[in-house]
Amino acid sequence: MNSATNKTVTQQAVIKLAVPGTGYICFDGVPKLAVAVFSDGKLDLVGADLGDSVYWTPTSDEWSFRFGLTRASDFDFEYTLDAKLVEGASSDGADDRWEISEKGMQSDIWSDLLSKNGLTRTDETTAFRAATLYVEAFSSHAFPDARWAQVELSPQLVGRIKELRDLCRSLGLADVREFGAPAAWSGEQQWRPDMPHLRVSPEDFWYEVRPKNVDAEVRTQAVTIDTMVALLDQTQSGQHDTGTFKWIDGKLYCDGSDAETLAEAVVDYLDEEKEAMRSENA
Repeated sequence: MNSATNKTVTQQAVIKLAVPGTGYICFDGVPKLAVAVFSDGKLDLVGADLGDSVYWTPTSDEWSFRFGLTRASDFDFEYTLDAKLVEGASSDGADDRWEISEKGMQSDIWSDLLSKNGLTRTDETTAFRAATLYVEAFSSHAFPDARWAQVELSPQLVGRIKELRDLCRSLGLADVREFGAPAAWSGEQQWRPDMPHLRVSPEDFWYEVRPKNVDAEVRTQAVTIDTMVALLDQTQSGQHDTGTFKWIDGKLYCDGSDAETLAEAVVDYLDEEKEAMRSENA
């Protein structure tokens, strides 16, 4: 391949990948819907509904993206990549977001698919271990009383944040936003987050959301991207803290005033949730 035409995923806009045969999202190996896949790993259901016969959640592990030549009798695909539900927990597939799993994006199949589309996977997407970030949150009103958000820092998410940061820098934009939500907000069962967005500036990123049926806005503290990435590049045995970030028990906490107090609040909240579940099951 000519090196002049060889591009890295992180240096160009996300593109739709051409796959051999037809790509399907499959449940337990059975094709459910023909879908497109993009170079950032996201699957495009183009507003289609997968149907009401199967209930799935973000923890379901029976889903996969399969493509290549098949035997029409049993859809025995040549290639299989694990897929996961990133947002949603219902049988309304039109509202859910899917992507290739981290394991899938580490595989030779994914690298080969990128190569056939003139792309290469760079070490930038796999330079660190995935980590959980707890970041301070604020509300514009007394309700909801959101204290923090939990963000799962996968290589794919960090790569996307860096892409949006670079876009801001190259075009001179103050910030950009796209639909996206953290893994959880504190107390979200009481105020039902709606219309979540990820916002990225040339230096920082944050999440914002509007509670359903409440005239308020909840958002996280702005997280400095370069500092966060430097902390994620550290080995688990050599983690160091900064003025805003602190590693505690393998989790990363970001709080503008006191990360240890935030960590205590998170632990107390999770302990209360576990106790409530035990009481319900008793």
